[in-house]
Amino acid sequence: MNPNTNTAATDDPAPSAKRASRYSLAATAISGCIIGITLIYLAYRVGPDPAVYPITYLICIFGYILGWIIAIVSTPMNKSDETDLGKFSKILGSFLTGYVLSKCDKIFEAILDINKVFMTIAGARLLLFVCCFGITFIMVFYYRRYKWKFNR
Repeated sequence: MNPNTNTAATDDPAPSAKRASRYSLAATAISGCIIGITLIYLAYRVGPDPAVYPITYLICIFGYILGWIIAIVSTPMNKSDETDLGKFSKILGSFLTGYVLSKCDKIFEAILDINKVFMTIAGARLLLFVCCFGITFIMVFYYRRYKWKFNR
Protein backbone atom coordinates (compact mmCIF):
# COMPACT_ATOMS: atom_id res chain seq x y z
CA MET A 1 0.00 0.00 0.00
CA ASN A 2 1.39 3.37 -0.99
CA PRO A 3 1.37 5.81 1.96
CA ASN A 4 1.28 8.81 -0.41
CA THR A 5 -2.11 7.96 -1.87
CA ASN A 6 -5.05 9.90 -0.56
CA THR A 7 -7.98 7.51 -0.27
CA ALA A 8 -10.36 10.31 0.65
CA ALA A 9 -9.80 12.00 -2.71
CA THR A 10 -10.57 8.84 -4.65
CA ASP A 11 -13.77 7.98 -2.80
CA ASP A 12 -16.83 8.89 -4.82
CA PRO A 13 -19.41 10.73 -2.66
CA ALA A 14 -22.08 10.12 -5.25
CA PRO A 15 -23.20 6.66 -3.98
CA SER A 16 -23.91 7.98 -0.48
CA ALA A 17 -25.75 10.98 -1.94
CA LYS A 18 -27.81 8.67 -4.15
CA ARG A 19 -28.60 6.44 -1.16
CA ALA A 20 -29.65 9.43 0.93
CA SER A 21 -31.79 10.68 -1.95
CA ARG A 22 -33.50 7.29 -2.22
CA TYR A 23 -34.26 7.28 1.50
CA SER A 24 -35.65 10.81 1.49
CA LEU A 25 -37.63 10.05 -1.67
CA ALA A 26 -39.06 6.92 -0.03
CA ALA A 27 -39.85 8.87 3.14
CA THR A 28 -41.60 11.55 1.11
CA ALA A 29 -43.64 8.95 -0.80
CA ILE A 30 -44.61 7.04 2.35
CA SER A 31 -45.59 10.15 4.29
CA GLY A 32 -47.47 11.45 1.24
CA CYS A 33 -49.44 8.20 1.02
CA ILE A 34 -50.24 8.31 4.73
CA ILE A 35 -51.42 11.92 4.46
CA GLY A 36 -53.39 11.08 1.29
CA ILE A 37 -55.18 8.20 3.02
CA THR A 38 -55.92 10.46 5.99
CA LEU A 39 -57.36 13.11 3.65
CA ILE A 40 -59.59 10.52 1.98
CA TYR A 41 -60.83 9.41 5.41
CA LEU A 42 -61.47 13.02 6.44
CA ALA A 43 -63.34 13.63 3.20
CA TYR A 44 -65.57 10.72 4.16
CA ARG A 45 -66.15 12.14 7.65
CA VAL A 46 -66.86 15.74 6.56
CA GLY A 47 -70.40 15.46 5.28
CA PRO A 48 -73.60 15.26 7.30
CA ASP A 49 -74.96 12.48 5.08
CA PRO A 50 -73.75 10.18 2.28
CA ALA A 51 -75.36 12.35 -0.40
CA VAL A 52 -72.57 14.95 -0.08
CA TYR A 53 -69.63 12.51 -0.27
CA PRO A 54 -69.27 12.55 -4.07
CA ILE A 55 -68.94 16.34 -4.18
CA THR A 56 -66.35 16.30 -1.40
CA TYR A 57 -64.38 13.58 -3.17
CA LEU A 58 -64.53 15.52 -6.44
CA ILE A 59 -63.13 18.58 -4.68
CA CYS A 60 -60.28 16.45 -3.31
CA ILE A 61 -59.59 14.92 -6.72
CA PHE A 62 -59.56 18.38 -8.28
CA GLY A 63 -57.00 19.44 -5.67
CA TYR A 64 -54.84 16.40 -6.47
CA ILE A 65 -55.00 17.00 -10.22
CA LEU A 66 -54.34 20.73 -9.97
CA GLY A 67 -51.37 20.13 -7.68
CA TRP A 68 -50.00 17.58 -10.11
CA ILE A 69 -50.33 19.89 -13.12
CA ILE A 70 -48.76 22.87 -11.38
CA ALA A 71 -45.87 20.74 -10.07
CA ILE A 72 -45.18 19.42 -13.57
CA VAL A 73 -45.24 22.93 -15.02
CA SER A 74 -42.94 24.10 -12.20
CA THR A 75 -40.28 21.43 -12.80
CA PRO A 76 -39.33 20.96 -16.45
CA MET A 77 -37.15 17.90 -17.08
CA ASN A 78 -35.06 19.30 -19.97
CA LYS A 79 -34.75 22.32 -22.25
CA SER A 80 -37.53 21.12 -24.54
CA ASP A 81 -39.90 20.77 -21.58
CA GLU A 82 -38.79 24.14 -20.29
CA THR A 83 -39.61 25.81 -23.61
CA ASP A 84 -42.93 24.02 -24.13
CA LEU A 85 -44.11 24.34 -20.53
CA GLY A 86 -42.98 27.98 -20.48
CA LYS A 87 -45.22 28.77 -23.45
CA PHE A 88 -48.11 26.86 -21.91
CA SER A 89 -47.75 28.54 -18.52
CA LYS A 90 -47.59 32.02 -20.11
CA ILE A 91 -50.80 31.40 -22.04
CA LEU A 92 -52.55 29.85 -19.05
CA GLY A 93 -51.30 32.60 -16.72
CA SER A 94 -52.56 35.31 -19.05
CA PHE A 95 -55.95 33.64 -19.29
CA LEU A 96 -56.27 33.11 -15.53
CA THR A 97 -55.18 36.57 -14.47
CA GLY A 98 -57.00 38.42 -17.21
CA TYR A 99 -60.33 36.70 -17.57
CA VAL A 100 -61.05 34.18 -14.85
CA LEU A 101 -60.03 36.31 -11.86
CA SER A 102 -61.99 39.29 -13.14
CA LYS A 103 -65.12 37.17 -13.54
CA CYS A 104 -64.79 35.13 -10.35
CA ASP A 105 -64.20 37.84 -7.77
CA LYS A 106 -67.73 37.49 -6.36
CA ILE A 107 -67.31 33.73 -6.07
CA PHE A 108 -64.01 34.16 -4.22
CA GLU A 109 -65.61 36.70 -1.87
CA ALA A 110 -68.42 34.27 -1.05
CA ILE A 111 -66.10 31.29 -0.61
CA LEU A 112 -63.59 33.12 1.55
CA ASP A 113 -66.03 35.00 3.77
CA ILE A 114 -64.50 34.46 7.22
CA ASN A 115 -67.86 34.64 9.00
CA LYS A 116 -69.39 31.82 6.95
CA VAL A 117 -66.61 29.64 5.58
CA PHE A 118 -65.95 27.51 8.67
CA MET A 119 -69.56 27.37 9.83
CA THR A 120 -70.55 25.16 6.91
CA ILE A 121 -69.15 22.20 5.01
CA ALA A 122 -67.54 24.68 2.58
CA GLY A 123 -64.71 25.43 5.02
CA ALA A 124 -63.84 21.78 5.48
CA ARG A 125 -63.97 21.26 1.73
CA LEU A 126 -61.72 24.27 1.18
CA LEU A 127 -59.18 22.86 3.64
CA LEU A 128 -59.37 19.43 2.01
CA PHE A 129 -58.79 20.99 -1.42
CA VAL A 130 -55.77 22.96 -0.19
CA CYS A 131 -54.31 19.91 1.59
CA CYS A 132 -54.81 17.64 -1.45
CA PHE A 133 -53.27 20.27 -3.71
CA GLY A 134 -50.34 20.79 -1.37
CA ILE A 135 -49.45 17.16 -0.77
CA THR A 136 -49.61 16.32 -4.48
CA PHE A 137 -47.56 19.38 -5.40
CA ILE A 138 -44.89 18.50 -2.84
CA MET A 139 -44.66 14.87 -3.91
CA VAL A 140 -44.55 15.50 -7.67
CA PHE A 141 -42.24 18.51 -7.36
CA TYR A 142 -39.84 16.66 -5.07
CA TYR A 143 -39.78 13.57 -7.25
CA ARG A 144 -39.25 15.47 -10.49
CA ARG A 145 -36.70 17.89 -9.04
CA TYR A 146 -34.53 15.53 -6.99
CA LYS A 147 -35.08 12.05 -8.40
CA TRP A 148 -33.82 13.01 -11.84
CA LYS A 149 -30.98 15.03 -10.36
CA PHE A 150 -29.29 11.79 -9.32
CA ASN A 151 -30.37 9.68 -12.29
CA ARG A 152 -28.86 11.82 -15.03
